Amino acid sequence: MWKALIIILIVPFTSLAQDSSCQCDTTYINYHPKSDFAIDNWGNWKDTLNNWLKENDPKSVKILEISWFGALPKEFKRFINVEILIIQNSGGKVLNLDYFPNLKSLFIEESRVKFSKRSGLQHIRNLYANKSEVIGIKSFSYLPQLRTVYMTYSGFDKFPTKFEELNMLCSFVTGATTFGQIDLNLLDLQLNKCLENAQFHTWNNNIKGIPRNFHNLKSIKIEHPNLTEEEKEKLK
Repeated sequence: MWKALIIILIVPFTSLAQDSSCQCDTTYINYHPKSDFAIDNWGNWKDTLNNWLKENDPKSVKILEISWFGALPKEFKRFINVEILIIQNSGGKVLNLDYFPNLKSLFIEESRVKFSKRSGLQHIRNLYANKSEVIGIKSFSYLPQLRTVYMTYSGFDKFPTKFEELNMLCSFVTGATTFGQIDLNLLDLQLNKCLENAQFHTWNNNIKGIPRNFHNLKSIKIEHPNLTEEEKEKLK
């Protein structure tokens, strides 16, 4: 089911947002976009970077892919125009995204990434994660510009508080949730004025309940083994 869902969700939103002030992205975003420059931490990455810089301008890079890094080296500060960052097989240390002042989309693949309130998350509009754990985001207030969340076989170490402060959120999907606990009873979806699509799925016991006031959404799907018969009726 979730493989099919990936195909559905990467196509553009064509419907109007619920509020005229909403700015839901309508641009096509591939789940794994092709990078302008990719670098990994195998061997001497500094030599790789310096050789590339001899013939290329780092300001031309809008999609940067990095693999097997912990903290981001200060040499990456020169990629000031990066809008999409792809992180693969990385983790261990807090990531500082302030190096990329124009960053809008974050793709995390098979990684364990840590963030803090000062990690430069304030400009992120799209968060994608596959087989990854996102650590340290205590509150969704760290991500005031967030429009899209799409996570598969992933999750937050602890589900962040202040979901209601995601005023720009259009779509929130977590499928086969692997990390963290989510109590949906704490969510009141009418407070997210731009939200059109919400999906919460797990085969484990780490999700419970259903959110309040979900009937105005264009799409709602909740599947987890803790659903009561009463909750299943409400979802029909």
